[in-house]
Amino acid sequence: MAGITVPFLVSVFPRQGLPLITAAAVLTAALIVWQRPGPAPGPPAPALSAEADQTLQPDQVQRALDDMEMLREFNHLAVADPAQSKM
Repeated sequence: MAGITVPFLVSVFPRQGLPLITAAAVLTAALIVWQRPGPAPGPPAPALSAEADQTLQPDQVQRALDDMEMLREFNHLAVADPAQSKM
């Protein structure tokens, strides 16, 4: 009789224990992911002062203003072009 019940119990317990084993594995994985530390923060960026770090020379300012004026004129020409092609 013992030989008959042992295979029956061995075949039943793994099927019944599978949801329990699966739940334990999922909880363990969730705890490992949740408890994992994030990356260490880097050193703080130094505060930049516009006066001390960026000194613009007058010729640089003039060149930048000229470039902006050229782009503004180009924009006006580009906007005017589609209107002329409709006529």
